[in-house]
Amino acid sequence: MPKLKPRRSPRRINAKFAVAGHRPPTTNGRHSGEKGASKPHHYISIAKDLRVHDRRPGEALEALKRGVEKFPEDALLCSTLGKSYFFLDQIPEAINSLETSLELNPDDQKTQELLQRAKRVVASIEFSTPEECEATAKRYKLIGAREASLFLLEKGTIIFPDYQPLWLQFGQSLIFANRRDEAATAIDIALDLDPEDSAAIRAKAFLEKPTANNLESTTSAVPTGNPRCG
Repeated sequence: MPKLKPRRSPRRINAKFAVAGHRPPTTNGRHSGEKGASKPHHYISIAKDLRVHDRRPGEALEALKRGVEKFPEDALLCSTLGKSYFFLDQIPEAINSLETSLELNPDDQKTQELLQRAKRVVASIEFSTPEECEATAKRYKLIGAREASLFLLEKGTIIFPDYQPLWLQFGQSLIFANRRDEAATAIDIALDLDPEDSAAIRAKAFLEKPTANNLESTTSAVPTGNPRCG
């Protein structure tokens, strides 16, 4: 009678959470393995399982976001989140996460390369109207990708040099970046285009002060609800 070969156990991705090819249950949009997730790499394994084996990249992204909320100082987790954002074409969020990862681990070459790819995507963006440029830059800024936002605003002032709100937003962003000389130039142009703009007047007065104790007074570039903001 021929010998029967011993039955092999299926290969495990992470012994604690997932078996390859198995679709683990989710509860309220959460992978069942998250109940025992106590380390950053657990969330990375969960996200990989959801993305690769279950073809659910959106849920993988949400798992990584929860992981970063729990472990905000983990560079690999932030980098993995940035990569997921990038491949889901959420470039502002990708840039923010990748920059955060590099602040935690500046020597990560792969993250540096992906960040450069994301920035090339930003550089390739074309705008048909100044309002579109303004709204896109604002979105990048709100996400936390301030450097990319500044790049878009500068690009917008070149393409649409007569659109005053772009110069104003550019100047205010330069103030927050502590680039006062460049900010003064941008604010002066904004005032040349609209001498009565109260936000530009306040920004100008702020820049003329010898010290900067309160930046908040210069942030009302475009009133909330203005249709230009989208």
